[in-house]
Amino acid sequence: MDKKINQCHVSEKTNTEYIKQIGNNYDEKTAEIIGLAQNDLLPRFNGKLNLLEIGVGGGESLKKIARNTADSNSRIFGMDLFPEVLKLIDKEDLNIELISANMSHIPIKSETVSGVNASSIFHEVSSYGVECDDGMLYGKDAIKVAFSELNRILMHNGCVAYRDVSAPIGHGEEVERVTYYGESWKEFLRWFIDDFVMNLRVDFYNSEKQSIDKIDNNHDITIEMSRNLHRETQRHYLMFRDYVINNMQEIIGVKVFDSEWVNKDNGEKKFRVSLSPCANEYGDEIKKTLGFGEIVLDSIQFDQLIDQIMADALSELNKNSLDAIEFIDSANRWKNREAAEAYIYGDYLDLLEMSIESTLDSDQDTVLFPKKVDDFIRVQRTYYNRYLKSRIDNPEQDAKQMINFYKISFDEAVLVINEIEINSRFSDQVEKINNIKKLLLSKMVNK
Repeated sequence: MDKKINQCHVSEKTNTEYIKQIGNNYDEKTAEIIGLAQNDLLPRFNGKLNLLEIGVGGGESLKKIARNTADSNSRIFGMDLFPEVLKLIDKEDLNIELISANMSHIPIKSETVSGVNASSIFHEVSSYGVECDDGMLYGKDAIKVAFSELNRILMHNGCVAYRDVSAPIGHGEEVERVTYYGESWKEFLRWFIDDFVMNLRVDFYNSEKQSIDKIDNNHDITIEMSRNLHRETQRHYLMFRDYVINNMQEIIGVKVFDSEWVNKDNGEKKFRVSLSPCANEYGDEIKKTLGFGEIVLDSIQFDQLIDQIMADALSELNKNSLDAIEFIDSANRWKNREAAEAYIYGDYLDLLEMSIESTLDSDQDTVLFPKKVDDFIRVQRTYYNRYLKSRIDNPEQDAKQMINFYKISFDEAVLVINEIEINSRFSDQVEKINNIKKLLLSKMVNK
């Protein structure tokens, strides 16, 4: 890996600001692997339950796994690409073993791991790449190497409990013209989109550079580009919005104490916040309307407040105003990290294709594959989807996907894909399902 890129990643991924940003949803991140372990649904190696978490972040999910599964007959491992990240982890009194390694060479013996917990690892691997004999591999090739290595270390019927952002279902390379409304989106796109596209190494589907066509109007901006890029653009706006809310409270004069659902199905929340007149006057007009001090806002009021703050601050940023220097410094740190990384996401079936393809050029006679349709879970993020519908004429759905990949035989995998084929959830995915069946059958013929 290029040393400059590597050191940039290290500095960004180990700073406390970033660790704070990713430190959330521990219950969701660990529930599946803990449930499998506690219900004795994972194989044991010589009587021991060996669990591995890949991508440890601040270590909180790793410690949660250890607290809920560790006993005298278990070993808990945490692995990360960066040793600097591991140094930040306080293991407390827990029996945790930490490993720094690349996904192409996990320093664990073959067929000894009971289960793996992993959040967002495949898209990180696509960006950072994996070290191979012929140099670095990125994108889909890197993800396939990761699948192969996970297949190697897992015991038969061992499981990778995987969680990630959900990609557009269907053909993400299709070009769409989408209009984004509001000054905050317009200013964000002016600041972000060109640099992000310039830094893309590959497109998920065709490995070609993406192009965009922008029409910049008075109060909106229309962009023609692939669905994948629209999805990534919308996701990055939401990420930056959350970053502003969580990491710039003193700069923007808004502190969020908590939020609770009013109607989860409709994505409606209420927020308990305090508004300060002392901070930089981003969104000052709407702040004065709402009143200062501690107040409760509904979703629409909160969205309008944050959008106005972002519109004001990003406008100053785009003009290089010295009046917004604190916001500019913090925003550019975020951009240097997030716009510099080209991620690849796959929906359920994309990931299954890559898992099978990872075995085609090897002597592996097993594949990482779900055992049943219920091993696929897609959870809509309703608050964000409600917001996106109010700002974009044809938004991509914002969701998380959870998949259990078990180490099973190809015969077992064929039975599962036959079950998927007749399930109504996948009725619009006939082409991909047929391709997966062909890949499985070709592997079986060549065994």
